[in-house]
Amino acid sequence: MPTPSPSPLWPAQLDHITRETDRPDALLAFYRDIVDMHAQELAPGAWLLHGPDRRIVIVGGRPYEQPEHGYRVRDAAHLDAVKNWVQAQGITIVPQPYPLFDPGFAVRDPDGRILSIGLPNPKLAVPIAELAHRRPARLQHVVTTSTQQPIVVDFYKTVGFHVSDNVYRNDRLGGGEVTATFMRSDPEHHSFGSFLAPKAAPDHHSYETNSWMDLRDWSDFVTSRGYQITLGPGRRGCGANLFIMIDDPEGYRVEWSAEIEQVERDMAARTWPHAERSLNRWGRAHLRS
Repeated sequence: MPTPSPSPLWPAQLDHITRETDRPDALLAFYRDIVDMHAQELAPGAWLLHGPDRRIVIVGGRPYEQPEHGYRVRDAAHLDAVKNWVQAQGITIVPQPYPLFDPGFAVRDPDGRILSIGLPNPKLAVPIAELAHRRPARLQHVVTTSTQQPIVVDFYKTVGFHVSDNVYRNDRLGGGEVTATFMRSDPEHHSFGSFLAPKAAPDHHSYETNSWMDLRDWSDFVTSRGYQITLGPGRRGCGANLFIMIDDPEGYRVEWSAEIEQVERDMAARTWPHAERSLNRWGRAHLRS
């Protein structure tokens, strides 16, 4: 049985992501009206959007960027333990870009993306009544692409993420180039993923729903508002989750998922071939490299 990472990060859940864009009005309207979120101004040129168990920051700037994502931990003692561990590994602490966590801290991954860790700032809480009528979908994972995928994976492993699945390019599993890695920070199969690709960029993020029927209802909801399903319905190989995906106004993919696989903390990393079936057992899939 493999030895779990000594990092105290487990369990941590994805709390929010930040999208940077030169079309903030379009993205603000999309996440407010299509992903069914409440919007509030966070700072000049920046907005925080909330739904039940989901948060996203929209900020004006460069097109098609996802410069930060944040993971919440259990309590202040858990946060202190993680911060002490990260500093002991020689990783530099950097300022958080927005006060979504208080207390909290941040580090920068090898691609320059900020990883924030902390506890949600109570000053930014939205009244339950504002969220109660909104559709269920919990922000669950985020995936990026990189030209230096093994280095990115090693960084997240050092922080405390565990590898669930590796996708290998050649037929001899475990002996070729890794083209995708799915990592977990709690029992859900992956809360972060990294794909090998020609450039470092955002790939997608996902909202976990309660059932297949929720995916049906979300499909009806988004298509009734003029958006088409880009990929799916399908079932992943890695993670086994049911899914649909649509594109936001910048072409960035947004996923709704259900029934993602639950795994033990000490499960050994598994291997998959670089093939569409590893990403979608039911049909077509997007291979990034």
